[in-house]
Amino acid sequence: MRLRLTFDRCAPLIVVLRNLALTCFFLPQFALLTALSPSTAHADSLTVVVPANAEERWTNRVTRLKDLLRKDDTLLLTQGQTGSWGEIVEGLKEGWIDVAILPLGVLRQMVPATAVWHLPFVQVSPGKAESAVAKSEAFTKLQAFSLQQNWPILGLFAERLILLSTHDCPATPRDFLGRRVVSYPFYHPLLVQLGAAPFTMPVGEIFAGLQKGHGTLTLVPVHMAVAADLPSIAVGVPDPRNAPMTLGWHAVVASPALWANLKKPVRKEIGALTTEWIAQDRRHDEQRYDSFHKTLTESQLCQVDAEAWATFIEAYRQHIRSENAAYVELLDALFAALPLERDQ
Repeated sequence: MRLRLTFDRCAPLIVVLRNLALTCFFLPQFALLTALSPSTAHADSLTVVVPANAEERWTNRVTRLKDLLRKDDTLLLTQGQTGSWGEIVEGLKEGWIDVAILPLGVLRQMVPATAVWHLPFVQVSPGKAESAVAKSEAFTKLQAFSLQQNWPILGLFAERLILLSTHDCPATPRDFLGRRVVSYPFYHPLLVQLGAAPFTMPVGEIFAGLQKGHGTLTLVPVHMAVAADLPSIAVGVPDPRNAPMTLGWHAVVASPALWANLKKPVRKEIGALTTEWIAQDRRHDEQRYDSFHKTLTESQLCQVDAEAWATFIEAYRQHIRSENAAYVELLDALFAALPLERDQ
């Protein structure tokens, strides 16, 4: 009886001590989560999200943006640190992300006009494509569409895509018929028109998947091809000197909230900085491609039927034009900026 009485008297004290212990344990974790929460993003801090392979190049750029926008602090994140593309889009919508680099295939959810931008063409240099597009009526029209949707596009840059085959080289459009191709979803319409069976898989599994026979072709950016060591299993890679190509287009996008509070001179200056940075990235990507190209042997490089590809591409462009009546003027301007003929 005495023991029970003593316990009853101590019970309130035990509860207090337990609650105090739990508070001491969980409070630091709660504080950390709160600090990282998007809802606590400081109005005087600039948050920028870039691809992981571009983080080093963007360190100084974010500082320049911070100074231009008169922010007190910066936070540079990579896509992997912020989650999925959908979460980045939500961050832009909510305003805790100020600037992000997004594939046009992701941005098309908010700016449908970007869906027509992934065109194949017979042109060797992504740099010349970028330059032609930046000065074109097509880009002006695309920016107008993006502003109508309140998703300001500051600039576009293109990454060279590599077509790798683990079997025979696709020399003509007919060689795609019935073949399984690993690619991004926004290239699926093109591959379907070629008669291929496109599918997606996690980036880290492409190499192992191709080795196991899950597909015989892949269409990926250069940096992914290098990171995954795909050249080591490539039987055929169309020679870029005469091969058709499509580009991985990305957009530098500002959050609607940030853009709404900027004056025209500042918007213009940000646009100029974006153009400068895109040119710098182009030189970096071309050097990376040159290094990649040197890893391929002459037996891996294959020549393609350029005339057959030109015929297919011309027909495909007309198909896209007929399927997108709302963007006929945009497409015509894009066709003019990126002509069918390859660079000389």
